[in-house]
Formats: sequence, structure tokens, C-alpha cells
Amino acid sequence: ESSGGVATTLHLFSPLTKGLVHGVIPQSGQANSYWGIKRQHETARPYAFELGRLVGCPQQSSKALITCMRGKPYSELVQRGENDVSSPWFTSAWAPVIDGYYILEDPLELIRRGKFWKIPMITGANKEDGSDELNDTGAENGYTRSYLLSQLFEYSRKRENHQGFMYDAFTQEYHPDPYNNVDRHRDIYIEFNTDHSYTAPAIEHSLGHCRQVNNTYFYSFEHRSINCPEPVWKGVIHGAELDYMFGIPFFKNETCPWGCHTTRWAKQNWTNQDRNVSLTMMTLWANFIKMG
Repeated sequence: ESSGGVATTLHLFSPLTKGLVHGVIPQSGQANSYWGIKRQHETARPYAFELGRLVGCPQQSSKALITCMRGKPYSELVQRGENDVSSPWFTSAWAPVIDGYYILEDPLELIRRGKFWKIPMITGANKEDGSDELNDTGAENGYTRSYLLSQLFEYSRKRENHQGFMYDAFTQEYHPDPYNNVDRHRDIYIEFNTDHSYTAPAIEHSLGHCRQVNNTYFYSFEHRSINCPEPVWKGVIHGAELDYMFGIPFFKNETCPWGCHTTRWAKQNWTNQDRNVSLTMMTLWANFIKMG
């Protein structure tokens, strides 16, 4: 799921996984998504050196940097890497790279040419996957027309030679509300972000996959439980399907019966509808695992 979905789909394109993977279920994450992998013109090198500088490692060569970083506690590297390294827009500083060994080419090009392992796949996205990124933008109060357009412009600006074309396409499909409704502008942005980040890559991948593999299945998860801790305007949030995939609605009173430390399920009031959705999803996933 999410970055795990990206990692899962990368196995489809690597020559090193021949015969090792017999089916995949990437959920809300694809190797062909813009945030899933660094393209040929991108590199992780400057971020690695930035992290090295933050943890006190030498900068004169990659070899010296790696040798030093291997001696650092993993907790320090994770903490600094997550919180202090300047991440590029639209992707992670630590996204996989096309290394010429495990990943030979851009997965998007491999999908288009049909160069991947021909194995069964279920994939899809949640209805409002893109709302997950709106936590710190004041979205609870809605968006103005100018803010919505500025966000669409920022996305189009990253398309280099196609900026004008992309902005026109974005604003035609995700045009501002004629009555300047700020809640509607927020919903439009969520729809755009969901399509751009999750749904469109999943559709593109599944269409390319199904041309080569009959056992290709696509889903859209659209059930929101009353247990969802996020505000209603966020809809069916990123990761919402995991509760149902793991059978959480059938738990008793335990917030996490295997003893993990989490408050994710602290509010439990599961309905028969929740249990039916969970049972359906577990059945479909289990049948796929057994039979493809």
C-alpha cells in the first residue's frame, strides 16, 4: 500500500525477480506514479550528501560518505532523513532510482512497451487518496479560487516544455466553482490530487498490464466508516482500505489485539456494513492469492 505498492510494482520490471513473484496487489501506489521513482534526469546524490553533512560525515567522496554513514545509528539516519533533508516537490528524496541493475528503465516506458513479468495483478486506489496531503494547508476552512489555481499552476510548472498545455488541461477538467464556494474548491483540489497521484497511475498501469495479462483487476475503494478519525471532508482517506483488508471490523474491544502501540482503532463502532465490506475484500484478496 502506498510506497509499498510502488515497491511491489517495481518487482514487475526487474530482471532479477524472474520466477520469484507470482502475483501483485499494489494499493494506492505505482512505480509509474510521479512520486514513485526518480526519473533519469533525477538523482539521490545531493540528498545523500545533505544527510551525510547533517550527521557529521565527510563530503569529499561517495565512498567516504557511505563508509561513515554505515557507522551511524539507523535511528539517527531515519530521523534526520525524514525531518531535516530538503525533499523535492512531488516526490521523496529517498525514492528508488533507475540504477541500471535492479531497475533498468523508467517503469512507465516499460509498461507502454509491455516489458514486464506477465503475472496476475489487482490494483486500484481510494476515492479521496489525495486528501492525505492537506493536513497543514488550512483546508478545513476551504480553498479560495486563487489558491486552487495557484496549486494547479505549480503542478503544471513542473512539466517543463508542456507547462501552458498542462495548465489549460488542468483548469478545464478541474475548473473553479462558478459560485466561488471554498469547500467546493477544496474538494476539486482533492479530486485533482487523487487523480494525479494515485488513480491515473493505477489506471495507466492496469491498462498496460491487461493488454498482456488476462488476470488483471482494478478496484476503487469508496466506503467510509463512521470509525474514520479524520474529518468528513477528507472522504475515503489514504490507507482506509487497510482496516478492511486485515479484518479490523471483526475485532472485539481490543484497539490492537497483537499488542502494537497505536491509537488508530481507539474508536471502535463497527457496523454490519463495515463487516460485509471487510469480508468481501478479504475473500477477493484471498482468492486472488490462491488462484490468481
